Amino acid sequence: IYVRGGGPDQNLVMLDGIPVYNPNHLRGFFSVFNGEAIKGVEVIKGGIPAEYGGRLSSVIAVESRDGNKDSLKVTGGLGVIASRIAIEAPIVKGKSSVMISGRRTYIDQVGKLVARERVGDNGYYFYDLNGKVDYLLNKKNSLSLTFYLGQDRFSYMDKDKEGNRAFRADWGNQLAGLTWKQQINKKLKQQLSVIYNKFNLDSRFGFSTNNVLFTSGLHDYQVKNDWSYSANKWLRLKGGLQYTWHRFNPGAGGLSAGEQNFDSK
Repeated sequence: IYVRGGGPDQNLVMLDGIPVYNPNHLRGFFSVFNGEAIKGVEVIKGGIPAEYGGRLSSVIAVESRDGNKDSLKVTGGLGVIASRIAIEAPIVKGKSSVMISGRRTYIDQVGKLVARERVGDNGYYFYDLNGKVDYLLNKKNSLSLTFYLGQDRFSYMDKDKEGNRAFRADWGNQLAGLTWKQQINKKLKQQLSVIYNKFNLDSRFGFSTNNVLFTSGLHDYQVKNDWSYSANKWLRLKGGLQYTWHRFNPGAGGLSAGEQNFDSK
């Protein structure tokens, strides 16, 4: 996504207020967001509010939907490349619900089925899992838990007389957020969130008895509290606090040659 010439890293992509560091599958051909699980999307491409922490290009805020609080519902779809399914049901009827949505590509499995000898262990696929649990405590308070797990995997194997050459890469997101929403009165409301976020990229290359591993990524632990006061129809005041602990893994490598191992961090 490029907004007015800005780079993809200059956009803030969020799922229920949680940053998503890799919002694409298959180099951008697929979004990590499964349409079965989405309620709405807000795109801000100018005049970005201070609550988002500052971005040069845009903010894309995706909101997942609540599950059905009255009855069990199953939806899904079959595609040439990928298929999806979503299941939603009440936990406490009228008060609480759960919604889980999953998706997976099967290009790798079709290739192995059609041309097993040519494809071998080569292939690419991705999968993702969206979920949300919400609970209505009373008329003024509610709790919700959002989680997402997604992974891309690519593998290449070349066999010859000298030995096997193999390359494998895995990358993806894991995130979860617990949110408490409170309507204090008609004008004042607040929202408190505790967030965990992880992005990883692992690459492996092997030849005969030699193997090289390179891994990088980051972990986020975040707490934020947002307040909103609607003074009248034309004036609304917003404020809040946010603390994020970033734990970076900028690159760690490992080399194994036969029975000897060498680690570099």
